[in-house]
Amino acid sequence: VFQIAARLLREEKFDLLYTHEEAAYFGVLLARRAGIPHLYDMHSSLPEGFGNYGWRLGPLLPAVRAAERWVLRNVDGAIAVCQALAEHARAVAPDLRVTVVENAPFDMLSGRDDLPGDGKEAENAAAPPLYCGGLDRNQGIDMLIRAAAAGRSLPPLDVYGGGPDQIEAARHMAAKLGVSGRINFRGRAPFEVVWGAMRRSRALLSPRVAGNNVPSKVYYYLRAGRPIIATDIHAHRQVLDGSCALLVRPDPEEFAAGLARVLNDPALASALSSAARRRYEERHTFDVYLEGLRSALEPWVGGSKRADRRAEYGVGVAGSV
Repeated sequence: VFQIAARLLREEKFDLLYTHEEAAYFGVLLARRAGIPHLYDMHSSLPEGFGNYGWRLGPLLPAVRAAERWVLRNVDGAIAVCQALAEHARAVAPDLRVTVVENAPFDMLSGRDDLPGDGKEAENAAAPPLYCGGLDRNQGIDMLIRAAAAGRSLPPLDVYGGGPDQIEAARHMAAKLGVSGRINFRGRAPFEVVWGAMRRSRALLSPRVAGNNVPSKVYYYLRAGRPIIATDIHAHRQVLDGSCALLVRPDPEEFAAGLARVLNDPALASALSSAARRRYEERHTFDVYLEGLRSALEPWVGGSKRADRRAEYGVGVAGSV
């Protein structure tokens, strides 16, 4: 990727280098060589991310933190996907222009905003409670399995996501706790399959236990308009509150009790469903996302005749890494 980007920057004239995640680390050098501004799309803090995913860096941690400081102090601007990440970036580089642009629920592969089934009532909105996302330890999959064991009267749960080794480890834990038959590990599935399952689910689950970034699944959960049960941690509190989700302590028994409460109280489930969709419509639509991108890009490409078209497609530069 570095070689391709370097070649493009030699052969063509660009307004701005737009990098995503770890590409910013070599993007600093490329932008400096090309003499153009550099905008860093920061979806996570690398040092924090290593810890969240179970990497023990030990003596390497200071070097990783130093590398992140170097990037943040040598880019011209940053996009942060949540307020907590923006605060972190500003603490490291107080003079950096940081724009918060939260994730929007749209088809990441096609860039389409019209997701399957939009505008229609979900058929049989009584499918199993559902978790969708990674099976890394920070996502709380262990706690979710323990919650299934604590809530013996709960219906079977559907779990989408995870790699083969992670699924095998989760199945082993479920077997050890005697709940193998009550958690269906579906693995990775096509987007339209998971999205359809979300829209039909009796409840959508986010048991995250660590990290400050908002789980991207939450935005899809809101758009699906189904009851959300989530842990009451800062990562969720940046988007969710008690009016649109049931927030519970990150504890297996508390999580199980919260899910049981929603499943056994149709009025509460209906109120949470309506509030979730309303929260999406008010704060997290694709148009809001595009407006955030336009704001982030405006200092560098706002005067360009191509700027509006770039932002319209969610691409803020003539070339990106």
